[in-house]
Amino acid sequence: MRDLPSHFERFQNILDGLPQMVWANEPGGKEYYNRQWIEFTGTEMESGKPYGRATLIHPDDRDHALSQWKEAQQTGNYEAEYRLRHHSGEYLWIVSRGLPQYDENGKIVAWYGTCTNIHDRKMTREALTVSEALNRSIIGSSADPIVLLGLDATIIFLNDSAKRELSPQRAAGIVGRNWVEEFVPGLKEAQDAFDKALGGETGKFTANYPDPEGRTKWWDTSLTSVVDEDRQVVGISVVSRDITQMKTAEVRLVELQREIIHVSRLSAMGTMAGTLAHELNQPLAAAANYLRAGRRIAESGDPDTSRLEHALEEAERQIQRVGEIIRRVRNMVSQQGLQTESASLKQLVKDALKLFFSIGRGDASSVRTNIAKEADLVRVDAVQAEQVLLNLIRNAWDIMKDCERRELTISARREGKYSVVRVKDIGPGIEPGQENNVFTPMQSPTGKGLGLGLSISRTIVESHGGQIWAENDPDGGASFCFTLPADGDGES
Repeated sequence: MRDLPSHFERFQNILDGLPQMVWANEPGGKEYYNRQWIEFTGTEMESGKPYGRATLIHPDDRDHALSQWKEAQQTGNYEAEYRLRHHSGEYLWIVSRGLPQYDENGKIVAWYGTCTNIHDRKMTREALTVSEALNRSIIGSSADPIVLLGLDATIIFLNDSAKRELSPQRAAGIVGRNWVEEFVPGLKEAQDAFDKALGGETGKFTANYPDPEGRTKWWDTSLTSVVDEDRQVVGISVVSRDITQMKTAEVRLVELQREIIHVSRLSAMGTMAGTLAHELNQPLAAAANYLRAGRRIAESGDPDTSRLEHALEEAERQIQRVGEIIRRVRNMVSQQGLQTESASLKQLVKDALKLFFSIGRGDASSVRTNIAKEADLVRVDAVQAEQVLLNLIRNAWDIMKDCERRELTISARREGKYSVVRVKDIGPGIEPGQENNVFTPMQSPTGKGLGLGLSISRTIVESHGGQIWAENDPDGGASFCFTLPADGDGES
């Protein structure tokens, strides 16, 4: 190295071919920089002041770099990291190293060194340091217990939340032990979750174990693999979430559901009893009337048995109707599906009026019907639909009890996919504001009975997907209307 200045040209090509930046502080204050230095900095500095390159050092790093250089003059050992200005104007991190040249008296007379670009490596290292600090902060401050495991399930690290779930003595000596044996001994789901995480997937399981105070706590635990930069699994992270409150709520919910089911059964029994008492009254009364009529015919000794047979057939028909009502009410209370069929509104109205007249209520001269042809066919449970008509007919008739005459109009029209049925009376009407309340049990508009008829009618109509409502008519009286799903195009 002592003869380098006199043989400069011999080594220039060699120095320019090196991948590193080369510099030299030679005797006489000369400075030398190879081609890589010139290309990196974008400057031509073949000679100059002893510290000429200091002007290219980042201002924030310059004092420290010069201090290290001065120290090297005493120690003979130079290595410094600082940011050097790139030809783009950006400052990049480099590490500068140098070796001194001594004279016969041991005095430093020259320096020869290199500068290596370490910017990417340093940025990566700093980012990694920040990331690791951030991860430690996140893991340490997490409210969820977190445990890091080795590939053999050995416990490597526990955050503070995990330690709080252990007694102080147990937490102090648990690092280095097997996680499965310490936390979930014999739990197959935990071992399966660990094996799954080893394979790069997420393993999950739910388990309970006591806290330091002996209280049982439920945990939802997830295991995920920790991988290195080559995507190789190097460890397993275990994150547990306390779901004790949720589990307690679930147990309480099951208890409440059982209580609700019990209450619902009691309520259903009460509803069914009230409905049966209301709905069976009319067919049983009709059957009794037909039987009494049959007895009178039989006692008269009339040789013509056709009238007796008719009375008995009608009585049998009403008794069969009782059985149908019981079956349908039971299905309605138990929320079983409807058994619908295509039915004629004209026939349903006719049958309802026939039953109404058979118990000595009303007469055909007081009733008018007007069922539009396109509204006639409906898709319904015929017995239930007839029961709605019967309830509304009886309700309208009772409302008109104080009128000089009674007049009942039953009509139907088609609106889209529904047939709209209207039962109109000429009574005093409904008290304003009470139109919706009349369908509530115990709110009979007639002032007698339990008011179940309209409530039952609403349940039946709504179970068919229809609606029912009441309104006062401008010309007096009230109308009770309901919709039923029409069947086909309305042709009958």
